[in-house]
Amino acid sequence: METMVRTLVKAATWQGLGILTMTALSYPQTGSLTGALSIAVSASASGFVFYLIHEKIWNRVRWGRRPAGSLSTAPSAAVSAARQPVLKEDRFAG
Repeated sequence: METMVRTLVKAATWQGLGILTMTALSYPQTGSLTGALSIAVSASASGFVFYLIHEKIWNRVRWGRRPAGSLSTAPSAAVSAARQPVLKEDRFAG
């Protein structure tokens, strides 16, 4: 599991890469670095907002979810047993 700081840095660098890419793609069409950067930043900001709205809507949809602790998500006894280390009998134990 990663720390929140790492997650935030990854998210920020991903957004930065997206803004640079969108600026590079927009520049030939606009002929203006300021205009291209404006498009990139507004696309990034609107994408962020709409993603949050999208997630909130999907959080209300129950389809495709399993209840916590249901049998289908718990490992079977056979799988759990298979993961246990094999203990060899100590022939010299007295």
